[in-house]
Amino acid sequence: MPLIDAAPHGRPLEVREVDLGGSHVLSPGLRYSNVFQDSQCGLRLWESGIVLARYLLAQEIPSGLAVLELGSGCGIAGIAVAAFLAPASIFLTDGNERTIKNLVINVAASASCVTRVPTVERFVWGVDRCPGGRKFDLVIGSDLFYSKTASLQLAAAIDECLCEGGKAILVAPANRSDESQTRDDFKRTMMDRRFLVTERTVEFPTGVRIGREELSHDGEFEVLECRREAGGI
Repeated sequence: MPLIDAAPHGRPLEVREVDLGGSHVLSPGLRYSNVFQDSQCGLRLWESGIVLARYLLAQEIPSGLAVLELGSGCGIAGIAVAAFLAPASIFLTDGNERTIKNLVINVAASASCVTRVPTVERFVWGVDRCPGGRKFDLVIGSDLFYSKTASLQLAAAIDECLCEGGKAILVAPANRSDESQTRDDFKRTMMDRRFLVTERTVEFPTGVRIGREELSHDGEFEVLECRREAGGI
């Protein structure tokens, strides 16, 4: 378990290989922190990101899509897409500068295992224009319903950045009672913007390893898929 850098206050950042199961291995791995701090939550490797990565790999998602990840954090889902789903282009974004710096390191480390090297860009919802000044076929994200303001800005960002016929796939823990209202706010806002929103509940996947450790999690996760009423991929 190599320690290659230090987070704020001397806490170490680790690099570990990530085995998502089914021969989907991200090597040499992702650089992340095992310590939670509110101001640096994007340095954590969160369960929702793992669930999103496995969910995407299990879907029949066509190759050649333009993909945008919002709130990428360590980048596990976006890098998995770049490695195994052959996108035409992929942008990994976050609003936190320190998280962006760590994300750049993770993308560089994964360059040998991806089919398309992701572009990393800072993207603040409600402030910045769509990354690359373009629209995307697929927008993904996890753990994004942390406040009502953020959920409304998230809805606006998806509406602005998703192309006609595109789809957004978002994952969040089902058991966070403090986020249930913000998820509802997001869904109502998306429907007001003429999106169809479908939900399903999934469990944490089996067979996921970080380094030599097999992960498990008892909680359930909500997967939200959002398409414009005109259709989707």
